[in-house]
Amino acid sequence: MAAQTRVALGGFRQIGPLAWAIDKAGARRLGVRHLRIMQALGRNKRLFPFFVGYTGYFQGLSKIKLRNVELVILRVAHLRGSAYEWNHHVRLSARAKITAAEHERVAEGPGAAGWSPKEKALLTAVDGFVRQKSLGDEDFAELARHFDEAEIIEILLLTGAYDSLATTIDIIGLQSEYED
Repeated sequence: MAAQTRVALGGFRQIGPLAWAIDKAGARRLGVRHLRIMQALGRNKRLFPFFVGYTGYFQGLSKIKLRNVELVILRVAHLRGSAYEWNHHVRLSARAKITAAEHERVAEGPGAAGWSPKEKALLTAVDGFVRQKSLGDEDFAELARHFDEAEIIEILLLTGAYDSLATTIDIIGLQSEYED
């Protein structure tokens, strides 16, 4: 990770009304002053609406349940060592009723005791995607026992989106607003 933030965090004029509104609403909901991710990514005013639409899809319109969405994001954050993503989604995962004990199990991985077969298949797919950029036939077949093809596509694209976001956060050196 970069020693300091390499992209300036923007205010209203630099990030525009959409990113500014999302920053304010999200920060208020999570009890922080700002969402630095919005202040940084909003610097690209043309791309930002598409990014928010894409990642926002998984938070409310996805075929897969919000609990599974948050398990994927948390596992990606853990595997990538993304403190920003982890801290942010530990808080957001409360909406999906993910407990502190489950956060610990997410860090342990798909082999931890207590996961349902469906959750184990989901977390195994995330591990394959992030670690090897691949998923073996057996693991894919197990995933397909629990999710239909459209859901599998969503799981893979969700994993890729947050893997990419973790990389971007790392490269630009974005620090978590929860560490203030």
